[in-house]
Amino acid sequence: MEKEFSYIFKIYPSSVDFQGKLTVASLVELLMEAAGRHADENGFGMRQLNEFNASWVVLGLVLEINSYPAQYDEIKISTWIEKIQSIKTIRNFCIENAQGEVIASATSEWIMMDLAYRKPKNLFSLQGFKDFATGKESTAGRLEKLHPVEGELADRLSVKYSDIDINGHVNSIRYIQWLCNCFDLSIYREKKIVRFEIHYLSELYENEEIKIFREEKEKNDFYFEIANNTKTACRARIKFI
Repeated sequence: MEKEFSYIFKIYPSSVDFQGKLTVASLVELLMEAAGRHADENGFGMRQLNEFNASWVVLGLVLEINSYPAQYDEIKISTWIEKIQSIKTIRNFCIENAQGEVIASATSEWIMMDLAYRKPKNLFSLQGFKDFATGKESTAGRLEKLHPVEGELADRLSVKYSDIDINGHVNSIRYIQWLCNCFDLSIYREKKIVRFEIHYLSELYENEEIKIFREEKEKNDFYFEIANNTKTACRARIKFI
């Protein structure tokens, strides 16, 4: 049984920014696709989980980026499960360019959510799933706790139709797009994101009004909080060089 799977992706124009480079949100979307394919091919994908009214939900992700692929480049994404606990699992990624050089790595945490009760289900109930744990870590490191942010108001948004995914809440990629949009084009002309971290804390739904707060704790190192009037939806970090 192969526990680590690799997939080749081509970078299409819809996935790049104004400089022709893959965006952080598009890279994470490709990681999610690789994770979904790996799960689906091994009997624990979304279609299998939907049969008993459950789904995979990402809790958080940390991404280290060394260099960005350009439009029409090909990249290889390798993914594997590091650890499985009763409530959450750690899935890791390694991203290489066509020359076999590592250009990025990521660590992610997931739960299997009961769609009726919106609560985690026991992962050990997935037959054969525990056999995929490898113990292999990612060079991106662990997800660390992100503390509350006391910073400036960076943006204000209303959740709309295109923000909602098949699980009925805001898509995890949309948060990343919102956060990256908190910077002007001039920042991206001069700098690049080398580390991105996000922790999803509560669900957001259609028509919710949200605010994004930003705090630069050290030079080029920004911390974020996305919240409505009653709850914090996520906390995140974006580091530039």
